[in-house]
Amino acid sequence: MSASIHGLPSRFGDHDAGELRDFCGHCGQAPDPSSAPVGATRVCQHCDLGLVLQASEAVAPSPEDPFLVVDNRMAICALSSAAEKLLGVDETAAVNRHLGEFLMPADANANGSGSLIELVLGAAAGDGGVERVRVRPLGVFGVRFSARIGRCGPTPSAIVVLER
Repeated sequence: MSASIHGLPSRFGDHDAGELRDFCGHCGQAPDPSSAPVGATRVCQHCDLGLVLQASEAVAPSPEDPFLVVDNRMAICALSSAAEKLLGVDETAAVNRHLGEFLMPADANANGSGSLIELVLGAAAGDGGVERVRVRPLGVFGVRFSARIGRCGPTPSAIVVLER
C-alpha cells in the first residue's frame, strides 16, 4: 500500500495511483503534518469545513483551483470554495445534485469516447490516469474551461479540476 506525501496511508487500497497528495475537499489546502498526529482527523485543520481527500499529484488541486468531487452516480459530493465562486452556487446547494446541472461539455455534440460523463464515470471507477476535456457552465455561452479529471478518495470518486 502506498502512502501520501504527508504520511497518511493510501486510501486507494491496492490500486497503484502513483505519488498521492492529501488535500481538503473545501479549501484545497494540504494538511499540516506538524499540527496533529498522522491520521488523527479527516477534517481539514485549515478551514474546518472539508474532509481530507487524496488524489495523484497529477490531478490533485492547489488551494486556488476550483474543483468538484463527483461519485459514480454523477452526484456532486464536494465543491471547493473556488468552485462555489466560479459556478455561483453554495456547496450545500450543489451536493447530491447531478454534475450535468452545473457543467457540460464545451462541444455540445461530444457524447462518445472522451466525453465528460464517460471520463468522470471512468475515474470514479478507478480507470486510467488523468484525462482532460473542455467544459462550460450549464446555460453559459462563451465561457470555456479545461478540466482535468482523475480518481480521488477515500471513497471511489472522481475529481474535476477546472483550469481557467
